[in-house]
Amino acid sequence: DILWVVDNSCSMQEEQDALVGHFEGFLQHMVDTGVDFHIGITVLDDWQTQPPIGELFGNTAYIDPDTPEPMEAFAANMTMGADGMGACEVGLEATYRALTPPFVDGPNADFYREEARLAVFVVSDEIDGSIAGCEAIGDLEFTWWFMDLKPDGIESVYFAAIIGNYPNGCS
Repeated sequence: DILWVVDNSCSMQEEQDALVGHFEGFLQHMVDTGVDFHIGITVLDDWQTQPPIGELFGNTAYIDPDTPEPMEAFAANMTMGADGMGACEVGLEATYRALTPPFVDGPNADFYREEARLAVFVVSDEIDGSIAGCEAIGDLEFTWWFMDLKPDGIESVYFAAIIGNYPNGCS
């Protein structure tokens, strides 16, 4: 299972477009290898026109091998726009909410599978607000929760944060 947590603040349109532009090879590899995948997208910045952080975004809650036209579905789901507030981008919190009640039992039902490996990719041009003092899960609490998410622990989870102002990154 792959969860994309994407910054939807005003500075991220170019990055969202780049994700869509480079996703086809990634998806094609998964299809070619016959992997049983679930791909979901959520935002990390609440705003009036967006679903709450943690709720899977798009017309198709998640993409799997049975999704008709999966590339088009990903592109459609990635069109969350860039009109988030930009005050508190909280990728750790969005990940936590996506994989815990009430979302995991409600709008995100069936995305998360306990028996499947899990990869989370946070994409933002800012540091995580969870660390920067926004009201969210803390980095240590998140780390322990995430490592304990699967029955076999850290062997089945992967987390990557692609963050920072290009080309210099975050301090």
